[in-house]
Amino acid sequence: MASLLSFLLAVTLLVAVNEYSHYRVEVAVEAFLQRQIRFDQIHRVNRSTLDRVVFDAPRNLDDLLALDAHARRAAREVIQSLDPR
Repeated sequence: MASLLSFLLAVTLLVAVNEYSHYRVEVAVEAFLQRQIRFDQIHRVNRSTLDRVVFDAPRNLDDLLALDAHARRAAREVIQSLDPR
């Protein structure tokens, strides 16, 4: 059960980093569309974000929203460290 929860939390982080929904482009895709990173760097943003974000199972919506915000900040830091050339 714990590994399933960890998997679901990782998916939640990836959604925060790389989701396209309701006409809102998320962090990694937005950076690609703004030519801040190359297409092949989207995966690196996702992987590095998962590596950087240490998390416990969220207990409520506020925890989940905080995790989402933390993942977005981490993704932006990764993007800033990449060379788009």
